[in-house]
Amino acid sequence: MKYIILISIISVAYGTPGGAPDCVDRPLGHNGGNNPQTGPSGVTISADESGDGSVFITVTADTPFKGILITSTAAGQFLVPDGQPLQLMLCTGITHVSSDLKSEVSAIFVKADPASKAEFNLIVVRDFETYWTEIKFSS
Repeated sequence: MKYIILISIISVAYGTPGGAPDCVDRPLGHNGGNNPQTGPSGVTISADESGDGSVFITVTADTPFKGILITSTAAGQFLVPDGQPLQLMLCTGITHVSSDLKSEVSAIFVKADPASKAEFNLIVVRDFETYWTEIKFSS
């Protein structure tokens, strides 16, 4: 008996509507060959630190976005306030829970050492082809 196996591989890049895969530092499955944007992102970041080492982060966008990823190399942990469309990642980071449009998200980062400086990396995905990486900010 002869068997013919036909294998068809179709490579299609999909976004990750349920959030970024754990511990990534750039959007996977995005761009269809497009590079990250190099111009202004239209995003405003506020990182207000309290005396106990908590950093209250708010990301506001002029144009709504679908995806977000915030990571930190600092020792500590993120907290997601109730009602925010964010979820924790296995590494020190947070990402979106759906691809619904968002104009503002908020999170809290609690530093392990309140006296230390925390640095963050932000990725914002407006749509499948329009995204910004390496948006750095600190506490």
